[in-house]
Amino acid sequence: MDEKNQIPISIEQICAAIISTVGEVSIPLENMLKDYSNKSIAVNQNEDTKELMFNLVDIENIETKSE
Repeated sequence: MDEKNQIPISIEQICAAIISTVGEVSIPLENMLKDYSNKSIAVNQNEDTKELMFNLVDIENIETKSE
C-alpha cells in the first residue's frame, strides 16, 4: 500500500467500527487477560468493496517486505 494512502486510526475507532458493524460483543475475561505478545493484528483491504478485514496472526508468520 502506498504510504500516502495510509490513514491513521485509533484502537477506539477500530473497536467502535467493529461494534457498530456486528453489534454487542461479549468477550470472555480469559481472552482479555490472555498473552497476545506473539500475535499481531493484520489489516487487509478488499480492493473491490474497500472494506477492511482484521485478523489475528502469529508474528512469526508475518512477511517482511524489503525496501
